[in-house]
Amino acid sequence: MSAHTASKASGGPSRTLERLRRAMPALVAMATLLVGGFFLARTAPGDTPDVWSHTYRVSSILNGDLTARPVTSKSHLHDSSGNVGGSVDRMWLDYSTEHDDGYDPSAAIADTVADRAGPTVDLPFNNTAVNSPVVYLPQILAFLAGRTLGLSANATYRLAQVVMLGVYAGCMALAIALLPRWRIAMSLVLLDPLMLRYGSFAVSADSFTQAVAIVFTCMMFRAMCRTVSLRYSVILSLVAVVLAMCKFIYAPLALLMLLIPFAQRTMEGRGGHDPGFRRLLAAFSLADIAAFGWLSVWLRLNDWYAVTPMLVPFADIERKKEYLLSHPQGAVDFFKAFGTAVVTGQSNLNNHHDSVKILAFWILAAALLGVILAAGVTGAAPRRQLAIWWCWYLMAVGIVAVNYLALWLQYTPEGAAGIDGMQSRYLLPLAALFALVGFESVNRLLGGKLRRPRQLRIHC
Repeated sequence: MSAHTASKASGGPSRTLERLRRAMPALVAMATLLVGGFFLARTAPGDTPDVWSHTYRVSSILNGDLTARPVTSKSHLHDSSGNVGGSVDRMWLDYSTEHDDGYDPSAAIADTVADRAGPTVDLPFNNTAVNSPVVYLPQILAFLAGRTLGLSANATYRLAQVVMLGVYAGCMALAIALLPRWRIAMSLVLLDPLMLRYGSFAVSADSFTQAVAIVFTCMMFRAMCRTVSLRYSVILSLVAVVLAMCKFIYAPLALLMLLIPFAQRTMEGRGGHDPGFRRLLAAFSLADIAAFGWLSVWLRLNDWYAVTPMLVPFADIERKKEYLLSHPQGAVDFFKAFGTAVVTGQSNLNNHHDSVKILAFWILAAALLGVILAAGVTGAAPRRQLAIWWCWYLMAVGIVAVNYLALWLQYTPEGAAGIDGMQSRYLLPLAALFALVGFESVNRLLGGKLRRPRQLRIHC
């Protein structure tokens, strides 16, 4: 009897590992609460990225301003003309003024507010105005509870962080539970302090976006490995629409669902005329139409103002768009700036630590590209599976490139070298996708030594 067989017969390491795999969702939830709670407790109010703009945006949504409108007040970030915002409870102006330590420049300047005596004030938040109410659902619920219970600004703010942490921990547990394989490895990725430092609890559009993107990725991976029911596919479609309603830059991930019917057909060994194949393709196609239809309408409602008018006025944005679309040199200028930003790891405000993280991302992305190429050249992976990896990888890199394009248009002044405004936190919603492609491709290259490839035909 081999050592492996003896181990299984005696209920040794294999059974222990299986028990650990089954326990990972609960362990990840508890670890997320502990680590995220630690960061929450150590982070002062106002010390998360763009927190005051996000706080003002949430309050304005509760006050009926679902979309932004022109305002005359200013902040340290928006201290010129062209500001947009909405009606914000006055206590948030007082709270941001009290806790403004210079970390987040989007804190409003009290002296520029027209009417400081009423229950609400018009405050600017250009850089968060484009975010839809959906992306703030956890914070909206907390702010509404705080208003209903008559809580102070500080209590409401902390409640919003706690609610977001609970939602995030639940999403991480669900994401791990969905995975048919790589649960332990993915848990290590999701529990990395970089993932939890702000994204797990911050009053921010990034927190819910990151949580939804990770759940969506794991749902797609499950559908690539196991046969799934139409009900599961409908739920996946709804999650895709929610993701598109979060931060629009990640909406293209929804297109990857169109690969699932082909993967399902391969697992079942059925032809293209199978009714199940057509139903899945129809469900995912309708979801993509809904997601991009929403995106088109929402962006149309928010295409009249600049994100940072003090850096790049709206007229300059329009001029750069026209130049990019009508002159070949416009595309050349962008790709030169893009190349410079990538090679140098250029980050927002030239933050050294963030530049290191951005450079590390591009090095890992290049390494992953090499692994996928090697898997294709050596024939280590089936052609259909290789095609799926390529689609996932290229979609993720494309989303990052579009992020750079948006920053080049809206955040980078004309004549500046490279592209300003890139932050490593914009890459975190794609971490699960890159990780799964990496796990699968490296495992194939190693001949299944990490985990023997198999297709599990179980309906879920």
